Amino acid sequence: MPRGISASIRKSPRAPSGAAPWSRLRATYLRIARSTELAVEFTERYENAEPEPLEKKLANDLSLLGEAVTTRIELQDQLILSMLGTEYEISQTTTVN
Repeated sequence: MPRGISASIRKSPRAPSGAAPWSRLRATYLRIARSTELAVEFTERYENAEPEPLEKKLANDLSLLGEAVTTRIELQDQLILSMLGTEYEISQTTTVN
């Protein structure tokens, strides 16, 4: 990915020539960025947390973070496919050696 593409997606209302529909790329990128914000908020909340409040909210917060990460991966795949075009595929299989 060319350097600066994320800044272009965040700021520019128009797509460069040959790009996928810009509004879709921009919306997808903004959703990816939100998942980053959720991860940072989680880290800041728990890096110096006291044990008592930790026990009360950790399970729920981990669940929300897990959902955000899963969504982010799916959105990144969509963004990549949008940028590469329809002739490319992202494999759905994983090989473990």
